[in-house]
Amino acid sequence: NGLLSGLMSPARQWFSLATLNPDLMESQAVKVWLATVETLMRSIFNESNLYNMAPSMLGETVVFGTGCMTQLDDFEDVSRFYTHTVGSYMIAQSARYEVNVLAREFTNTTEQMIQEYGLKNVSTQVRNAYDKGDYDTWFPITQLIEPNPEADPNKLEARFKPFRSTTFQPGERHSNDKFLRKSGFEEFPAYVPRWATTGEDV
Repeated sequence: NGLLSGLMSPARQWFSLATLNPDLMESQAVKVWLATVETLMRSIFNESNLYNMAPSMLGETVVFGTGCMTQLDDFEDVSRFYTHTVGSYMIAQSARYEVNVLAREFTNTTEQMIQEYGLKNVSTQVRNAYDKGDYDTWFPITQLIEPNPEADPNKLEARFKPFRSTTFQPGERHSNDKFLRKSGFEEFPAYVPRWATTGEDV
């Protein structure tokens, strides 16, 4: 609670925007634009689940030394936040010692998988459970988010974004293009605060 109120309390303006070029900050039009964007961001954060998820991430940072939360685009809330508990994920870092890889294992129910990935993309086992009305059966899922060696800023498809995301059901037989989802991100979508690191240790 102390970290949350000190770092990002929803009761106060805990962030402000500025340009990298300080000369631009002298422009009234730039100041108005930044203030407008700040207001929009605060509205999005307040209407999303950020302030419900952030305490879990910060709590695990205190207890285990590492926290993890992802931010995804959402049609209803603009942004949706998801915390991931210790033991359910692994991270790796770049040569600059910045976390840029997230691999995680989690479970979804039959109904959640159909809603999230679509009937045609899930395994036969999930489809059979859905057809039988077993909507609350749990299935394991693996997701890998990593830098994309095929990134191309001149192409719009998700598979050419700087970070690629591959989601699949472990142990299921799939063809090369049969995954629950293959997508991408413009920026690394995970926040991974670490209390302290030693050398190159993640």
